[in-house]
Amino acid sequence: MSGKLPRTALAVALRRGTTGEGSADALAELLHSISGYLCTSDVAALQPRGGRLVAVAHTGSQPPDRPLMELESDPEIQCFPLYFADEFQGVIVVHGSPEDEQPHTEQTLAPLLDLAALLLRNMRLESESRLAETERGSVHPQAFRALYELATIARHSPEPDAVAQRTVDLVRDLLGIHHAAVYWWNADAALLWPVADN
Repeated sequence: MSGKLPRTALAVALRRGTTGEGSADALAELLHSISGYLCTSDVAALQPRGGRLVAVAHTGSQPPDRPLMELESDPEIQCFPLYFADEFQGVIVVHGSPEDEQPHTEQTLAPLLDLAALLLRNMRLESESRLAETERGSVHPQAFRALYELATIARHSPEPDAVAQRTVDLVRDLLGIHHAAVYWWNADAALLWPVADN
């Protein structure tokens, strides 16, 4: 029969998971709780990514990389689909748990499966947020064009003043500012000398 649900691990998973931070750690705690309860070492959480299900956390061995329909037809594997707000979030895959306990298991695991769905949702949202931050901080094509133009000018122009003047013009345009300047440090005079300005 099944083991006991470790309440401390579940409390930690619930605390971590509902804050939206550390969802991956909370999901790992939750999978260990489910693994202990079902007396099996192979429990995995799979999440849809790019049209397929990918293991995002697991206990024991890496879950098989097979289509969901094939997993569901394997008598050694139990699949528990996870929904949050009627939206599919992923699936918990259990390998090696006796099938005759499935109705009792599903009833007992229902709150844990709901928590797993919440954690998978939070993980997806965290991933989307990180991606959006990366895209916001990425270099724009105009910046690459400006760098290329400066490299071309520096290669063909023997005059540093021409490179400096084009630099301040490009900086002004890229940043949308009214004024930019380049100064040269003269160590002998301990002064900054203006080289280019717009």
